[in-house]
Amino acid sequence: MSIVGILGLFLASCSPKVHSNLASGADFKNYKTYAWIRETDTSGTSQDQQFSAYNNQIIRNNVKNNINSELQSRGFTIDTLNPDFLVSMKAVFEKKTDLVGYPLYSSYYNFYYPGYYALYPGYYYSYPFAYDYYDYTYTEGTLVVDIIDRETKKLVWRGWSDEREIKPKKVEKELAKDVNEIFQEFPS
Repeated sequence: MSIVGILGLFLASCSPKVHSNLASGADFKNYKTYAWIRETDTSGTSQDQQFSAYNNQIIRNNVKNNINSELQSRGFTIDTLNPDFLVSMKAVFEKKTDLVGYPLYSSYYNFYYPGYYALYPGYYYSYPFAYDYYDYTYTEGTLVVDIIDRETKKLVWRGWSDEREIKPKKVEKELAKDVNEIFQEFPS
């Protein structure tokens, strides 16, 4: 596989995977107003979870503001007294570990290097003779947005994204990007 192909696979694995479900018969043309469902504290009870770089009240409020912006750009307004639908958001972050192997080469150079091989001048490939393995730990994030019909109390739309690796310094930017991509699947 070429370097360009490997880079393409890597970049594709880093982008969020966005999905959505729409209830059959759901008609969003009848919806004009919304309200947020009261949030239960998902920050956990331990001090590590309460002060997490990934899941805290500041990040949840910023994600809610991003969702509000998306809904309001589609013409919906907040009405806490008599909303047409209710909005719920949940962000889940989980530490995961993968076993990663990298090749060990018999030559000084790792990939392509100049030289002559048989009758083919130019570059040739050095083949690995073994692999070395290590544990790679990362944080995987899932953001879920639910739209619930207030009268029937039934879920009418769910959008979610799975992010393979989220860095603590970029969590807010990545979640904002996820909200934007989730709402690209929102029914119009």
